[in-house]
Amino acid sequence: MPSTILLLGKAEKNFQYVQKSLHEQSYRFHFIAADKIAQEAEQLPDAELIIIDTLPYDEAEFGQFYALQENPRYAHVPTLALVDENPPRLRYRLVNMGIHDYLTVPFHRLDLEVRCRNLLRLNGRSAADPETLPARTPAIHALQSLQQLYREMNQSIFQLDRNSFIKSVLAQIHQFSKAQITFLFDVREEQFLHLQHFLPAQLLSDEWRLDISDIPLLTKAVRLREPTILNNISADNPFVTQLNAYLNVRIRSFIIYPVVIQNHTRAVLCVLKSDQEKFSELHYLLVENFAHFLVHAHFLSHLRKETENQYDNQVWQFYFEYLDQVVNQLSFGILVISKELRVKYLNENAASLLSVSSKEALYKPLTEIMSEAAVTAVMKSAGESPLTFERPELELVDRNQKKRLVGFSVQEFTDQMSGEEG
Repeated sequence: MPSTILLLGKAEKNFQYVQKSLHEQSYRFHFIAADKIAQEAEQLPDAELIIIDTLPYDEAEFGQFYALQENPRYAHVPTLALVDENPPRLRYRLVNMGIHDYLTVPFHRLDLEVRCRNLLRLNGRSAADPETLPARTPAIHALQSLQQLYREMNQSIFQLDRNSFIKSVLAQIHQFSKAQITFLFDVREEQFLHLQHFLPAQLLSDEWRLDISDIPLLTKAVRLREPTILNNISADNPFVTQLNAYLNVRIRSFIIYPVVIQNHTRAVLCVLKSDQEKFSELHYLLVENFAHFLVHAHFLSHLRKETENQYDNQVWQFYFEYLDQVVNQLSFGILVISKELRVKYLNENAASLLSVSSKEALYKPLTEIMSEAAVTAVMKSAGESPLTFERPELELVDRNQKKRLVGFSVQEFTDQMSGEEG
């Protein structure tokens, strides 16, 4: 029975050369436009080989080729891509997407025939029953984790614990990038990074401060705000040398990603591999997307602090207004002065007895609202018990120009918040 080859592209005429080159072989061809995969996937026949024509597409449109690979019927089918010779990164991108092989255009028909035969032979050895294929790919698991983090982030800011949220984000990065070690450094000084979080948890017991002056890749991340991904690194790389000395682990691949907030690098994320497996483009994209949550956590933390401060100010304002009303109803005059004998606070009753404005009297020397003799009498009674039955008295002239004999007591105090005495 002839093998079926699925042709995926934008225009069927582009595959005429492919069909002509393979006309002597016993193949059946079926064409489908890439933008119709989702609608027509169920009607497509089973295939032993997929050939993708990438020439009509921009690199930004390559993502639509994932649709067939995520379909259980075609996930195991070998794929051949026809790709422009330049730029070379297109081939690298396709291989990272899971494409089995590629041909750069122009190509000879014999090259096409050899590639097709080899891939069909590969399919004969590795084809699996679609029923046994895993229903969820790593990319789908990663998307589900992103959704979960969004749900956590969208809850009340008073329920979101910033530290726990950051640890959860790092755990997802560690898992989906298949890293052996993950670091999050805090940028507190221009030249030094301070280790804030790390995985695995038992890796380190001491704090770690890293000098970036001799490590160009970290300097690039902090000052230029640019990420780096490197595989198969030599042991004499400055960053690898520091890591190997501190961790006693041979680092072979790493991703360095700056966490940029308001045009400044606030943290640096380092994802490290010590095995032979390389970081792929998918790994980098996952790190990039999960790292956005570190930025959101920063803003949510500041929003929470600002909101709490606003609530605190409202509570204190209400408290003082309520206290003023209570004290005024009891006809007490309260005057607070600093050690330098300047007015810090006086309520309306005190202002009335002293015949001054409560606002205008603030921060003035006490001698401007009381006579020298009265000030001396007040200071002499400092430290006496306020429970004494016979209190000292002052003669004052109130706002109504009436003389009043006013009993008073003086109590020393310390403001616990500012440490100021009075």
